[in-house]
Amino acid sequence: MKLKPFKKEKLTNKQKKILIALSSLCFIFLFIAIYQSFAAYNIKHSERIVDAKVGSLHDIRVLAIYIDGEPQPNMTEFPKDKEFSHVRCYVEGEYRENITGTWENDSLTIKPFTSKTDCNVYFLSHLLRDKIISDNGGESAIVARGTPDYSAATGNGLFKTNASIPGWTNTNQGLFSGTSATHEGGDSYYYRGNIDNNHVRFAGFWWRIIRIEGNGNIRLIYNGTLASNPTPPPQNGNTVIGQSRFNENDNHNRFIGFMFGSATGTYAEQHANTTSSTIKTSLESWYINNLLTRDGGRWNNMIARNTIFCNDRNLVAGTGLGTTTTSYGSEARRVPFVSARPSLQCINRTAAAGLSTVPTTHDQFSAPNSENRGNQRLTHPIGLITWDEAVIAGNFADEGRTSTVWISGRPSWSITPSTSFTPTIPNAVVFWRDIGNGSMGWVHASNASQNTRPVISLNSDVRSVSGNGTRVNPYIIN
Repeated sequence: MKLKPFKKEKLTNKQKKILIALSSLCFIFLFIAIYQSFAAYNIKHSERIVDAKVGSLHDIRVLAIYIDGEPQPNMTEFPKDKEFSHVRCYVEGEYRENITGTWENDSLTIKPFTSKTDCNVYFLSHLLRDKIISDNGGESAIVARGTPDYSAATGNGLFKTNASIPGWTNTNQGLFSGTSATHEGGDSYYYRGNIDNNHVRFAGFWWRIIRIEGNGNIRLIYNGTLASNPTPPPQNGNTVIGQSRFNENDNHNRFIGFMFGSATGTYAEQHANTTSSTIKTSLESWYINNLLTRDGGRWNNMIARNTIFCNDRNLVAGTGLGTTTTSYGSEARRVPFVSARPSLQCINRTAAAGLSTVPTTHDQFSAPNSENRGNQRLTHPIGLITWDEAVIAGNFADEGRTSTVWISGRPSWSITPSTSFTPTIPNAVVFWRDIGNGSMGWVHASNASQNTRPVISLNSDVRSVSGNGTRVNPYIIN
């Protein structure tokens, strides 16, 4: 069969118009698709915003990622372990205050957004307080550990173990909460037992966490220098700043004070907070030389001025005057070799008992602070551990137990007075100290061979840059 030759049909004007219209539409759709691809960024046309999933840095035009104010030039993903803070965006190089960012379900939303929007994205490390709680199992797990039984000791000083109520043991016990009311206004979280996840690197020194205070501050005890210890030092390491007397003399009841008053007069006069003790002067000198102005004062600004160091001068027996035999507050909270009832309250009750005219905050040593907490008699916010904090950590009042939270291997001062002018220790006022093996014992206030381990508290809003508190991966405060 012979095929007919193909005859080219001419398009009508109407057909030409339709073809041109369809071509135009195709071009428009193609242009939009290409624009969407290069502007990419998953633009939601209804609001002209971007929804970029974590890790999709190319979904938006990111100039830089910042963590705690520091740029991270080598970061290729959004950090999953940090807290989103804010964005700072520019359009054609001009900062636009109206452009904001929100983070929800691992998604960053920038609004309003165009293809010409460039943004810096800012993240923060987690609050150290929250990180500590999370690293120790979370709030529920901590509460479930219960309250240690501080009466759980036998007559010969041996510790008992109770599976449901952890008592005096050398086992790894961890972080606890809810001791009792505290002078900070809330429950305290405290480390107890043979633990190794409370190490902190701060201001060029190693520290160990004693507890989270009731107001969220984090209380630390000195644990050595970074220069001489590249990693947190072990027990018996260089964990003290030197030796000091508590006071030059111990022949008068007033020398049980972190500050003290006159040699004669009433309780309020003899125990007035007028003259600094030897150890207070030593501690504040160390603070000035090592923390106050170091690195432009950045470390000093992180240290809580509203923290309280309790120099408990409550009267259990005696008048506290001159050379009168006297027992002070801590003696009411222990039964030798049997039990202890540690407390984190710090209330001077001598006025209520009609024994003085001092205020209830008389023994609450604090630096001047905006909340007017404590007696505000410290020049700088530094002090010592209390007997109660040591006992809560697992140190027993009369019997040594190794491997507790803050044991140093070296006899170290506490800020807590014990007794004065007793038949056992006549002609002297005595303080509690860590003997160095986990036992709390007595020492004369004028003893020159005792070591000093400073205690400070970090502000509740301090953040941890990295770490989980262990010796190999300590919390790092930057």
